Amino acid sequence: KAERLRLELEPMASSLIARLSARGVRGRLPIATAATTAIAPRRLLSQQGKADYSEAGTSQSQSQSGNTIRHLVLASGCLGLAAAASSLLIPNHELAHKQTQEEEPHSSSKVTTVEQEAEERRRKLQAFASWLRESGADVEGLCFEEVPEMESEVGLFSKRRVPALGRAQRWAARVATLGFGGREHPVARIPLAGVALTPATPLRDENPDVAALFESALSSGDLDPREAVVLYLILEHRRGEKSKWQRYLDVLPAQPAPLLSASDLSDLRGTTLHRAATSFRRRLPERFREDLCPLLDKILDLAGLGGARDRVSYPEFARFYSAFWSRAIALPLRAPSETGEETLFQADCLVPGLDFANHSGRGANARWQVDGNVVKILATSALGPGEEIRISYGERGNEELMFQYGFCEDGNARDALLVDLGALGREARAGSREEAEFQARAERAQQLGVSLRCFLPASGVDWAEGKARGLPSEFVGALELMVGGSDVGAEPSFGALTLATKLLQAACFTLESEDEGTGTLEEDLRLIERGGLEDLQRSCVVYRAGQKKIARAYLKLAQGELSKRMKGPR
Repeated sequence: KAERLRLELEPMASSLIARLSARGVRGRLPIATAATTAIAPRRLLSQQGKADYSEAGTSQSQSQSGNTIRHLVLASGCLGLAAAASSLLIPNHELAHKQTQEEEPHSSSKVTTVEQEAEERRRKLQAFASWLRESGADVEGLCFEEVPEMESEVGLFSKRRVPALGRAQRWAARVATLGFGGREHPVARIPLAGVALTPATPLRDENPDVAALFESALSSGDLDPREAVVLYLILEHRRGEKSKWQRYLDVLPAQPAPLLSASDLSDLRGTTLHRAATSFRRRLPERFREDLCPLLDKILDLAGLGGARDRVSYPEFARFYSAFWSRAIALPLRAPSETGEETLFQADCLVPGLDFANHSGRGANARWQVDGNVVKILATSALGPGEEIRISYGERGNEELMFQYGFCEDGNARDALLVDLGALGREARAGSREEAEFQARAERAQQLGVSLRCFLPASGVDWAEGKARGLPSEFVGALELMVGGSDVGAEPSFGALTLATKLLQAACFTLESEDEGTGTLEEDLRLIERGGLEDLQRSCVVYRAGQKKIARAYLKLAQGELSKRMKGPR
């Protein structure tokens, strides 16, 4: 019976599949979809019918499948179910082959979508470069392209050879000055006026009411200068095509920085960065909800962009907040003083174009400088066509790079481990003699200007021996105050070494234990060597491995010095 029914249904099924394909319907359709798409009546299956169909061809016998098929066809009375019924009687290996063939168009459409998205990003980058030129920037030697090894990350690339010398001149320059003609060469010029976004930009807004509100909020302290730029970015984004910065806003990252958007920070457990990022992710939404969101609503209302449905969400705020913090540079600005004379001050600003230059601590081949009202990008070493232009973001350790930008550098010589002596007071029992002693010594340190937060630099470690060369004087001074010692001498006292050993043992345990930290240094090194980690995860592992290396190196020094003191005369 099943075979006879299959022979009756196959021609109708083939005809229906061809008609559905002509309508653009692809893939294996569920029964309800087939019935609805076909020209038959829209009377769908009962729940019992659906259950029978889901089991047919898998756990039931072929005769049971035949009965189920007949039941479905009769119950639905629609031609569309013939295709679904026929598929139940196709052998499994043929069905798998057909499904593979049907899925191929989906793969093709996915590839097409990716290509379309990439083309759209290229179009926006070209429009952004055109806007810069229209604004008076000289960026003919630059192009903005995605960095191949960095997913969706845009960088600056040189369009031509720098310096632009002939073959003989290049040979002479290479012989005379190691290949660069002995000087820096300009690559681009970007005017500040009309392009840069500074804390003063909102005060010059075309809407006088908006400008007055920004000025009032800045003057009263309700808004700091950096937050003013962030809120102004959101305002310009809401203005859409009416904004002069729209083509710049189109190419800003669509997602917040990793430490703001990552759902899980467990790869940083036990580190100072984990505590800082967790606290920051708690405080920033509170600041937005309680202070910045009401102010932003007023700004949008004055600009004619308000409304209950158009309120700015926290994700939108976080996107532009992290875009500002990860791209801002400190520019010297002029402002009138109380005496009427102009004074220079530094403020964090955005310079569209320059902010696409990626960082390299040791391999930077360019730098920027302010010359009047223009920012210049200068090549500090020879550039070839298509070579990425990289600048240094400053002498930053991996902790700062991770917090602000979401990446870190392997073997960063500026890396450091933070040791907080304030933890001694937090560990003391409330109302105890230890707590009282700590408070007295902490007040004494404050009076003397001694910080209880001390950095142990990676530059102070002899990596061949895996041991620090010495304890920083600031750290020794804080230790001596905490143990009630006298002024800092040529060598740390026995008490200071004992306390240093205790603190560094605690740091190593917190970083490397399974409960509080992320496992041992050796495990991290194996993860890095094995590879296959996502960008953020790899940066987390590199950063925490560096922290563990520094902690071990300084602990080895402290324990060695303490051991010498215990063996020799005290």
